Amino acid sequence: MTTLLKNRTPPIIGAESARIVASALVFFSHLAQCSGQGTITVTFEGPPFPGATYPQPPGTTSAVGQYLEAGMRFWNPYGPEPLGLCGGGIAPKPDNGTAYLQVSMNARLVFQFSSTALFDLVSFDLAEYNTNRPGPVTVHVIGYAVQDQIAGTADLTTDGINDGTGPLADFQTFRFDDRFRNLYRVEITTDRFSLASISTEENRPNIFSILVSGFRG
Repeated sequence: MTTLLKNRTPPIIGAESARIVASALVFFSHLAQCSGQGTITVTFEGPPFPGATYPQPPGTTSAVGQYLEAGMRFWNPYGPEPLGLCGGGIAPKPDNGTAYLQVSMNARLVFQFSSTALFDLVSFDLAEYNTNRPGPVTVHVIGYAVQDQIAGTADLTTDGINDGTGPLADFQTFRFDDRFRNLYRVEITTDRFSLASISTEENRPNIFSILVSGFRG
């Protein structure tokens, strides 16, 4: 018995279907190239301004519109109030022997990777603003997942110990739980505090952003 094989015309892929296939290829290409980078620590020991080749000198403070280090951007998105990059060694301000970031009066702080990569917030060091404002400070931290969904919030209160350049430990380390995983960005809605040594984990690709950019072509 002979079986006749009929010629079949291959299906024509429409423009929309082709775009979907192309987006999938772009997505898996990005996914294959992106891998975790382990622990990434921001120390605020980098240059205060784009193009500068030196860190913030001890005994000085610079007003900055934004700060960039290790691919992470820090800025105040809600007004003109600048942030302060402090080199340490200034008597009224807290001191830990290194540079750190200060959020001034009426300012707010947002930070995220410039690449929009997702990250786990592990810990950061926190202190009061200066000795002219004695007592503890409580900062409100919000972790956002993709599409601005709130993943977790935390209210962190310092111990109120701030003796400037004296012998006492001014900064405290605060660690975050599993709610602060796979974040897109972090926002701190409190002003007048000092922030140092932020640790994050696994700089992973933002799958949602990759998909959106792929579908938009």
